[in-house]
Amino acid sequence: MRGNRLITSIRELLGRSSDHSEIEPLSEIPAVPLPAGAMPGWRNYRCMAGPYERFRVHYPRDWDSLVGEGGDPIHLKPAGCDVSVTVAA
Repeated sequence: MRGNRLITSIRELLGRSSDHSEIEPLSEIPAVPLPAGAMPGWRNYRCMAGPYERFRVHYPRDWDSLVGEGGDPIHLKPAGCDVSVTVAA
């Protein structure tokens, strides 16, 4: 059912915009950013699924971390802040 809605939405979108000048040329689309290494002094966390890496997170040493069951998700909280970040695959 979702697939049918997606196809219908795409057809409606293509039907509305007969002027293709709005579409950016391929040369103007930015490249996908590649993962960067950890900054000096940061911690590195790797979530594994068997022998495969699911994701990797780098975070400052003064942040608190709590890892869920099986290594996924990881909850990160900056020191002294009321904000937290949860990363899961």
